[in-house]
Amino acid sequence: MVRIWKIASLGAVAALAGGLFATPAAAAGAAGCPTLEITAVAFGQQSGMRELPTADGGAVWVSGVPLASARDVSRANVSNTGAAASLGLVFRANTATQIRTYMASHAGGLMTFVVGGRAIKVAKIGAPITGDTIVIAPVEPVSAARLAAGLNRCYGAK
Repeated sequence: MVRIWKIASLGAVAALAGGLFATPAAAAGAAGCPTLEITAVAFGQQSGMRELPTADGGAVWVSGVPLASARDVSRANVSNTGAAASLGLVFRANTATQIRTYMASHAGGLMTFVVGGRAIKVAKIGAPITGDTIVIAPVEPVSAARLAAGLNRCYGAK
């Protein structure tokens, strides 16, 4: 059985309004494919870190090397349960192992989800995932569905 690690949102970044998952054409990957990164959050400017804009108009410093990217997603889906929608990202085996290892050694730290070059959600790391899936909630359903469809079209398992 695959357990899903739910992400707890922090601060105003959690306020996902319409369009935050939309990928601007300039930031899209090959052939209009969406970009996505899961990256460690740094506390202040450090060597090798980069600053990204956040959904609330602020900025966050993140690791220069992402833990995962859109190419590491084998499947994405959106679920609507009650009042909140969630985005499930299923990762390829090697990437899921990397994410589990990172989360196990950085519990209580922060990671961010970057779409189109913008940090759309900053999350506190709880228990590591035990399977291959991360669930991001709450999300704006229409924009999340558009992102999931793009990830599946461009990078998903065939």
